[in-house]
Amino acid sequence: CLACYVFYEFLLYFNTLSDDSILNRFSSIVDDKGSGRLDIFKHTLEMIQGSSLLEVIFGHGWNMVIVDSTLGFSAHNDHLEILYDFGLIGYVLYLSMIIRLLKLTVYLVRVKSELSAPLAMSLVIFLFGSIISHIVIYPYYMTIFSITWSYIIICFDRKCIV
Repeated sequence: CLACYVFYEFLLYFNTLSDDSILNRFSSIVDDKGSGRLDIFKHTLEMIQGSSLLEVIFGHGWNMVIVDSTLGFSAHNDHLEILYDFGLIGYVLYLSMIIRLLKLTVYLVRVKSELSAPLAMSLVIFLFGSIISHIVIYPYYMTIFSITWSYIIICFDRKCIV
């Protein structure tokens, strides 16, 4: 409860620091379509639909949404970004990684491992970030998650902490 209260107070303080506050951005999501994200999503989907069969299967290459887009933005969504950049093959690999991490999280919860909470939280942050922004195309972000997941998996495999 104390942590939630401190976070709430920090958010209120941080919110007063600029005119483009966090709470204003959330309240205006219907008017500005998520800071233009819905238009970017739509444009990226149109780019995917306009791709050849070979490009749909194999993709266009790393970070090509921003290069090919007439808007000059990346997809702001990992699912669309991966589908365009790496095609169906890359997207299937991406989904299989998420599914394997979800299965591991469920397993760690079932065996009451103390590693289940950090893994679950990192996965929630990753999935939320992947939907409203992107993590995969920024190596720094992806490295942090990869190191975290690797450490949890190694700790569980070697020590089998339960």
